[in-house]
Amino acid sequence: MAENAAAPALSVVVRSFRRLDPLLELCRVLAAQDHPSFEVVIVEQTPEPTPEQTAALDALDPRFRVLRFPPLGGPRARNEGVRAAHGEVVVFIDDDDTPVDATWLSEMARHFEDPHLLGVSCRQVWQAGEELPYVSRALVRPWVMRYSRLKIPRTYARFDEDVTPVDWLHGTNSAVRREVALAVGLWDEQVLRQDEHSFAFRLERWRRESGREDGYLAFRARPAVRRGLDIAGGMDKRRATLEGEIANQARFQHNVIGAYYPALYKRFRPVYRAQAFGRVLTWIWGKSRPLTTGDRLRETVQLVGRFASEDGKHRG
Repeated sequence: MAENAAAPALSVVVRSFRRLDPLLELCRVLAAQDHPSFEVVIVEQTPEPTPEQTAALDALDPRFRVLRFPPLGGPRARNEGVRAAHGEVVVFIDDDDTPVDATWLSEMARHFEDPHLLGVSCRQVWQAGEELPYVSRALVRPWVMRYSRLKIPRTYARFDEDVTPVDWLHGTNSAVRREVALAVGLWDEQVLRQDEHSFAFRLERWRRESGREDGYLAFRARPAVRRGLDIAGGMDKRRATLEGEIANQARFQHNVIGAYYPALYKRFRPVYRAQAFGRVLTWIWGKSRPLTTGDRLRETVQLVGRFASEDGKHRG
């Protein structure tokens, strides 16, 4: 692939924070990839690594570059990795995820043989050989990595068919042309959570203003990565509190949708509030959180009480 002039060189960007042992395991898997021309840029932000962990990172082969920073936050860490990358295509993977196959990068590279493809988001699995986890394939397909008319994101990243086009790229197991990412202005560093959407909104505006409306984003069933849902560290988003998740949804609506689509946000603010309630409720009952049914019921009651109390204040 790399010997073909149409095939891009690849830069894998890994943001890492308080997950050095899983990071080292990921590096072992990346080192065994069969693509002949790639680099790995690690944006490492762990405050106090052990001497053994530091030595292990320093001993990685020359394809790996370790950039050490104090904690930057998700979007700034991603941006630092893109700026430091040398490849024409930048591939993203989280430090707690693992490519399923040694062909991960080769398959990712093949997608970019289409010059109109700007970026791609690929399948995520929770375990090897899993079946499609969604009730209806037909109902899910139109919503894979798409926005509603109110710019509320739908994900369905465990879907097992190709979908073209899509509206946004997930933060892991995705790739984008580096020149496009730089032209768009990278990821909004003021948005600490759900920063993928700031990039998607910037990309949508850039395509329109630059005349690149023939460019598109796609979802592909291969290559896949296995999510490390039980791995601690990072920002511990899966272990967030109810109050933290309510605040997260409010910040997303105000700082992302409100910033990029202010008229839409202002006009439909009550609808967004209902959407926030629904998304937090989905988060409470999501399978990625290790809670008992009793815990989920208690959080649901707390959520209803919180929103009812705030509604009462607004009416008052």
